Amino acid sequence: MAKRVRRFSISRNKQYETHQLDGQGQSIKVSEISDTDWKEKVKSETFEYLATEYGSLKSIALIFHDRDLTSDGERKGLHCHMILEFRNPVTITSLEKFKFEAGKSLNNQDLMFQSRNVEASKSSSGSYRYLTHTTDKAMMERKTRYEVQELIVAEYETDGSMKFITGEDLELWYRDKIKGTVRPEKLEFDEALQETFYKVRQGELFGELEVEEFLRERFTEMQATELVIKNKKFFDGARQLYQQEVFDEMQSNGRNLKTFFISGSSGLGKSRFAKDLARRININNGKSPNFVYTAPTAKDGKTYDFIDSEYKAQDVTIFDDIDATSFGFQEFLNVFDKDNITKISSRYTNKAWVSHYAIITKASKIEDWMKRLASQSSEYEKNKRHQEIQVSRRIELWIELDLENNNNKVNFYQFKHYPDNNEKSRWKKVASKEITLKEFQSDSSAREEIFDIIFRITNPS
Repeated sequence: MAKRVRRFSISRNKQYETHQLDGQGQSIKVSEISDTDWKEKVKSETFEYLATEYGSLKSIALIFHDRDLTSDGERKGLHCHMILEFRNPVTITSLEKFKFEAGKSLNNQDLMFQSRNVEASKSSSGSYRYLTHTTDKAMMERKTRYEVQELIVAEYETDGSMKFITGEDLELWYRDKIKGTVRPEKLEFDEALQETFYKVRQGELFGELEVEEFLRERFTEMQATELVIKNKKFFDGARQLYQQEVFDEMQSNGRNLKTFFISGSSGLGKSRFAKDLARRININNGKSPNFVYTAPTAKDGKTYDFIDSEYKAQDVTIFDDIDATSFGFQEFLNVFDKDNITKISSRYTNKAWVSHYAIITKASKIEDWMKRLASQSSEYEKNKRHQEIQVSRRIELWIELDLENNNNKVNFYQFKHYPDNNEKSRWKKVASKEITLKEFQSDSSAREEIFDIIFRITNPS
């Protein structure tokens, strides 16, 4: 026996209704009806014709979606969604009684509702939320939000008379529909989660701790923790969508990766300096200060897979004390290309590394590090200088901590490349800062000036 329900979600699409297939399966446009006229046609067929045909009809809520975007940012075609509620349960097949009069449909289809566009509503509140794109899924996917006042709602009496609901009454009607049967505290949780999903999807919130901190502003510590744990896969999904979106954008518009190389003897505080630099980069860019990814150390004899589960599309990645041979020559060129981005080869699946900044620390000077990396090229013996230049050009700024033996200096170098004269290409000192080791290892004003110098060099006005 066919299942009977009281509520149906239905969609109609202007593109489909104004086209039909020819004998070769090609879609041919058969109507030049305007968007405005199509909307009026749908409204007339929905609110007037249906009521006369079905006495058990209780209400209709309809909305036109004309601002939806594809994943490529293109405007989707005009379509509408509606919810039909009946006083008595009916079957989906019973809706097939709603047929167009001969010659009244635009594409010669006799059915008003195609079966593929009709489904029984499983959740009253979820179905009505989708009309305005305020479901969890719609929010995660960054679907266009529609206003309640864009809804066209009518209620029907048993005699077929119809009354449209408008203004403040419409707001109250919609709120009543979307509240469902959940407890007030659950509604508050759901509202907070929707907002949180959206922020994660937009790249405004990243790691679990940051999400938890955000939720603590509205709930207790225990409630916030529970919400994060229970919804981890959804947060991960939103984060992956954001990461893929950033990757796609970088592929289309370029990356502008900035890589810093920090050198200095052991014990000077390179690692702490790298972390503080990363924090200040995030602050300058309006990001969470602590949302920094530290890549794992390469394991001997294994391909360096530097993206693990802790990478959540952080803007800054630190490669602390990374050996020059951790990357292959060509791999390094691809990974640290300033302008272009490719997915990183991984043990299980290729991954998108979308950081805008990379910070490398090593005790050795950059020339030695570069030579060691470049020497892995099969062409190194033929043209050593060219291979070393290829590596050097990936580095935005070399920060040399020359703080031993009372040298008390931090030097800043940029690679000056002369395409027509490789021998002339070299690292050029662009700035220097006098600072004692004690000042460097403390939160001194002199140390703060170092960060100012870095940003002046790499972000010229």
